[in-house]
Amino acid sequence: MKTKTIYQLAMSEMQPDEISSYMSDLYLKCTPVSENLVSGYEFKQNVRKFRSDIDGSMWFDIPFANDLYWSKI
Repeated sequence: MKTKTIYQLAMSEMQPDEISSYMSDLYLKCTPVSENLVSGYEFKQNVRKFRSDIDGSMWFDIPFANDLYWSKI
């Protein structure tokens, strides 16, 4: 049985407005759900937080985790 990616988990457990991306990076708004997803993520040492320039909220930047990017190449 294949394990779901953090992208797949986020898509099933989070609200659409809490998920974004740029190129191969996945962005998840910092919420209790995303905190839980990141804490169990295999590559959590690569995850960084940033503050949105749009509304000042905190987000996770998860490098190379945007599955849609990889499906297009």
